[in-house]
Amino acid sequence: MIEIATDDAKAITEERDEKELEQLRRSMGIAEGDAIPSNLRSQVKGLEEQQKRRATRSLRDGLDRILVDLLSVYRDVLRLQLGVGEDLINVEFGSELHAAALARTSEDTLATMEAIGVARERIDANVAPALAMEALLIWRHEATLAFRSADRASRAGAQRVCSTRCTHSNAIG
Repeated sequence: MIEIATDDAKAITEERDEKELEQLRRSMGIAEGDAIPSNLRSQVKGLEEQQKRRATRSLRDGLDRILVDLLSVYRDVLRLQLGVGEDLINVEFGSELHAAALARTSEDTLATMEAIGVARERIDANVAPALAMEALLIWRHEATLAFRSADRASRAGAQRVCSTRCTHSNAIG
């Protein structure tokens, strides 16, 4: 996700940055390829810093858009889990949404949506995007492990109950 957002941010900012630098050099009377006089370097440095901030903001905005799209998928999954399947946002992924709805509980879906929300808040609070995304993925991995563990325990408990009932009914019958 970070790579996609980074590529998107670069595509948006690179051409604009080059044009701005070229315009600044032209306005200062510096030909392309000429050295920048020391008394004008601070202006170029200021522009470069402004461009870097804009690129960072563009990356954060791109990640936020991806996370909002991901939230829309989980919203659709939750609607299916709750039996309110109309008005899905991502209708083109209908079979995948249905499969996802059957694979997990609505509680797990809500927890995932909350984790995505936390990642969005972290990115908005200037946490390094890679760190915020890593925390989200680690949480998702741990939640999946816990879900599988609970599922195994539930199946084992059901097997014990069935085994006890079957043994008990065979002893009576």
